[in-house]
Amino acid sequence: MSNRIRRVTMLTLLALLGACQGLLVEKEYQYGQLEVRAELRSGAGVPGMLVRVYSGTRIHATALTSADGTARFSFLPEGILGVEAIAPTGFRHQDPVRGFVRSLRLQEGARDTLRFPLFQTSPGDLRVEVRDSAGSALDSVRVELYSPAGLVRRYTTGVELPALHTFSALPFGEYGVRVIAGRGYRLPPSGYSKDGLQVDGSVTELAALRLAPCRGRVGGTVEWWNGQPVTGATVVLYDGEGERLRGITGVDGRMEAKGAACGDYGVFVAALPRDAVPIPPGEEVRDGLRLLQHDLTVGATFRINRCASVLRVTVRDQFGGAVAGAPIELYSAQGIVGRDSTDARGVAAPRVSPTPCQPVGARVAPFRYYLTEPATDTTYVDGLVPRNETTLPVSLRLRRCRGQITSSVRRRDGRPVSGATLVIYTGRGELRRGTTGSDGTLVVDDLLCGDYGVAVAALPDGTLPMAAGTTWRDGLRFTADGRALQADFTADQCLGSYRVTVRDQLGAPVAAAPVELYDGTGGFLTRVTDASGLAVIDVPPRPCRALGIRVAPAPGTTIEPGPGTHYVDGLEPRNDAVASLSLRLRRLP
Repeated sequence: MSNRIRRVTMLTLLALLGACQGLLVEKEYQYGQLEVRAELRSGAGVPGMLVRVYSGTRIHATALTSADGTARFSFLPEGILGVEAIAPTGFRHQDPVRGFVRSLRLQEGARDTLRFPLFQTSPGDLRVEVRDSAGSALDSVRVELYSPAGLVRRYTTGVELPALHTFSALPFGEYGVRVIAGRGYRLPPSGYSKDGLQVDGSVTELAALRLAPCRGRVGGTVEWWNGQPVTGATVVLYDGEGERLRGITGVDGRMEAKGAACGDYGVFVAALPRDAVPIPPGEEVRDGLRLLQHDLTVGATFRINRCASVLRVTVRDQFGGAVAGAPIELYSAQGIVGRDSTDARGVAAPRVSPTPCQPVGARVAPFRYYLTEPATDTTYVDGLVPRNETTLPVSLRLRRCRGQITSSVRRRDGRPVSGATLVIYTGRGELRRGTTGSDGTLVVDDLLCGDYGVAVAALPDGTLPMAAGTTWRDGLRFTADGRALQADFTADQCLGSYRVTVRDQLGAPVAAAPVELYDGTGGFLTRVTDASGLAVIDVPPRPCRALGIRVAPAPGTTIEPGPGTHYVDGLEPRNDAVASLSLRLRRLP
């Protein structure tokens, strides 16, 4: 029995030992592992960070991160563990509140990783990029870089600094970038600034700003009263900051700023072409042109008048007749602005466009035999306002005063003297010159009313000089149209005929005797006596001088001694008178 009990007890003990052995194998304890990593924003590890793993007041392990920034811990119990990380000199936890202490629940036998992000507190770089929506760099954008301590730098892209610029070696800390939108771009939805830009020595911080374009066309159009474009007008585009663009209108009458930034604008017309009427004050400006959308066109139109008209000037005389060739002067306060003359209808149609634009006048000047009306305003019209090529009718009048002077030169016997030169003169000098015709007269017509004189300037050969005071006539005055005046002159001609009879000492006629007419220059005409001893000599037109007649011996004769027998001196023919002379020769035995 005791053996049986002993056998049972042994078996029971063996069974218990087997069960205990099985129990011990199933409950073997597994320790946990933890990897702690210290890393920068660039992903690089930070060596030398002190790491403590603890639970409650018990520190399980302490280590420094290695060159790759990792500290590894084994044989850690399960449960809630605390991890304390102390950044090395030159580094700082990114989370200043809970960055250096972490807690985690570590399961039995588990492997876990815990990361501590650090800042490198040395100076770093900040890159600011200002681009448009297409990614192109933007100039003329005002940018401000600031920190909690205040403004660091203010600049304009493309002027002081490029649009893509890196600020190097900025002190470690937090920064912000504020964009004051450049003209022609809208601000992004995020607003005016990017804050929380952390600069440290491990990485270049990027502030990328994209602005959407907002540009369009703004301009002014200048048109004439009839809608036609005005070329050459100066138009100025301005905004609240002053003048933006100044330009000249083209053939379409428009001056336009392309690519103008969105905003409020105004335009004004600074100068017009020379033939334009000035725009009334206040009407040359257009404000409130708002460019609010990209690729929009806004503008203002100015309608102006042209300082130009056609004057239809009609000139007539006191009888209503058309005055052709009348000189027309157009004038303003600045002086003469144009000239013209009437046609055969008595009409002139000059175009007038004074500079500067102001009222004009038209006047007709006296000419030929037309005079201005005394004490009347019929020869001019003032206050004509040129506008938009309109036709302005003007009626003017001249007084026709035309006269005629008939001058004659005759001998005392009334016979005409042709070829005499006469001069018509006024107080200002010689007016016209002419010669008498075969009837001895000279007719000068179309003379303007006034005072005239006539003078004998030259007489034909064979005419004696006129006595002093008899060669001119003054005081010939016209006062009414159509009047005729007469001026007569008397002149003697040294013309005549001589009947010369030649006889011998017995009184018989001598035939074939040469009879010669001579003066102080010598003989100039010879005639031969006929069978009756007669020779007729007609004195030709020559400068008037004293004449003589002499006879030369005929065959079989000789000169009779003694004065006055074979010649006669001191002859002065007058007005075709006929004189008889007797000369004598001595007949030879």
